[in-house]
Amino acid sequence: MTIDNRIVGLGFNNGEFERGTQQSLKSLEAMKKGLDFTDSIRNIGALSSAGKGFSLSVMGDALQGIAGRFTNLGVVGFTVIQNLTNAAIDFGRRILTNMLTPMKSGFSEYETQMNSVQTVLANTRKEGTTLADVTRVLDDLNEYADRTIYSFSEMTKNIGTFTAAGVKLDTSAQAIKGIANLAAVSGSNS
Repeated sequence: MTIDNRIVGLGFNNGEFERGTQQSLKSLEAMKKGLDFTDSIRNIGALSSAGKGFSLSVMGDALQGIAGRFTNLGVVGFTVIQNLTNAAIDFGRRILTNMLTPMKSGFSEYETQMNSVQTVLANTRKEGTTLADVTRVLDDLNEYADRTIYSFSEMTKNIGTFTAAGVKLDTSAQAIKGIANLAAVSGSNS
């Protein structure tokens, strides 16, 4: 290659170089535009400002209020169940008391009569009274006590006292009824 060819070749290469440079500059300009974050920074700033104004606290407060109402309903429900349970227990206790009281009273009256039978029989045996005689008189006094306001316990205690003092069985029973009537009229006990 000669010097003349080099000059022409340089000129030719220079044109190519300038076209290549122009193309490179355009590419760099396009790349610079592509890498321009000015709008992106502005958009991120706007998003950040919007995020600062956004709050879930209102929704959280509403959920907390609903949870509080459920808690209150739970307390009310528990109280209702507890009251129903207490009422059922009280009802059962009343039924049991109402069933046991008459039975206990009946056993107590039976015990009183048994003790009285022994006492009266021991006090009147010398007169020839039998167990059947004592039982008949005490049954009569028990019926009399049931139809009146007099206490069978007091009547049997008093008939035991009378027979111990030597008063006959039928006379003692009539005297006890008379004393009970007198006590009722005067407002005292037998």
